[in-house]
Amino acid sequence: MAVAVLSSLALSACGGGDGASKSKGEATGERGEASEQAEREAQLRRIPASDRVAFYQVATVTGLLRERAALQTAGRRPRAALARELFAGRDRVRAVHPRDRRLVALRFRLLRALAARGAPRAELAAADRIARELTTLLRREPAYAALVPD
Repeated sequence: MAVAVLSSLALSACGGGDGASKSKGEATGERGEASEQAEREAQLRRIPASDRVAFYQVATVTGLLRERAALQTAGRRPRAALARELFAGRDRVRAVHPRDRRLVALRFRLLRALAARGAPRAELAAADRIARELTTLLRREPAYAALVPD
């Protein structure tokens, strides 16, 4: 869930022409997009850089852990690169040092889940709990929502 949310990219289509003959609606839309971007940047500035990085890393690696556990729970083999991605992800999560106490706790829980390598169902339950707590954090702190691409 977290990976799907964080890895989705907002793509915009590029229209042809030289841009000289834009309609009033197009110009208004561009101002609206610029305003949304300015609001997003203002929200991001309210979050310390260490917390922005930690949120992203915890969410991304939680998604990888969930992927592995879900596949194993379903009796399927994880893709070959997943083990390497989790190993590298664990190192990235170890390297972050968030200031937000909620992110500190989520980081600790994720590292503990990664180290446990328990039964796939238990691993999936741990990843789901972390993902739910990340979602709760997004709801309680709107500034964190600016980290999630549209």
